[in-house]
Amino acid sequence: MATIDGIGRTVSGLFEGPAVSRLVYAVARLRRLWRNRGHVRYLQELSDWELADIGLLREDVEHARSLPLTVDPTLRLQALVQARQRCETVIRKP
Repeated sequence: MATIDGIGRTVSGLFEGPAVSRLVYAVARLRRLWRNRGHVRYLQELSDWELADIGLLREDVEHARSLPLTVDPTLRLQALVQARQRCETVIRKP
């Protein structure tokens, strides 16, 4: 293999290791956060009726949009829906 700077690192060696893995993970996470924020923007366009059909309120979507950029809003919305479903299940039990 070809060395780059004479100290023995190979070309393939540049793309290995924990630093590169962390960088790839960070880029993938940012891409996922950006995509999920786009999904929340789409939810904001739905009517209150459509939001209720999937277990959300308009306030939930507005809150998700106001979260810091480092927080995945879809995970928060999912947790809200699941919590409501658990509450409804408890209330409906005879």
